Amino acid sequence: MCTHAKKDPCCAMLGRPVAAALAGGQAEVWETTHVGGDRFAANLVTLPQGVYFGRLDPESAQSTVAAFERGLVLPENYRGRCTDSGAAQAAEAALRARIARPVGVNAITHLAEEESEDGVRLTLGHDGGLYSVSVETVEGQECPTTCSALSPTRPVHHRVRQITGTPLRGGLTRGAAV
Repeated sequence: MCTHAKKDPCCAMLGRPVAAALAGGQAEVWETTHVGGDRFAANLVTLPQGVYFGRLDPESAQSTVAAFERGLVLPENYRGRCTDSGAAQAAEAALRARIARPVGVNAITHLAEEESEDGVRLTLGHDGGLYSVSVETVEGQECPTTCSALSPTRPVHHRVRQITGTPLRGGLTRGAAV
């Protein structure tokens, strides 16, 4: 759990209560320094998988960790894996949100990632289906990106423009754009 107040006070203000809520459970919880993505505080990194969760509060953190300990990922606060590019993290998070139910930690596989004229196109696999996810990198609106920001900046966002796929199982319609 990121609770590093020196880098950004948001991490301590939002992260410390989450760490305290998780400390009483079965998971071993460590408070740590900066993990990136201050604007997503409170941030949690699971080890050894390197899965990021963000914008957690004590209640959502407890349900997120409980599901994760059962091998499932709740899509609501999922940010991606530390080993993936920003575009790949956004693509997987968007696909998990579209599936709209908890799926296994490793249930979505990254099969390809290629640059295109208008961004990045990723091919993801899930439950026997293939998905093509188009992601563009855009500059966001001017805003403070941390609690300690002295002036607003324009953060970069990875926006998923389209997900198309051929799901074979799991409840999504075959051949539909999702």
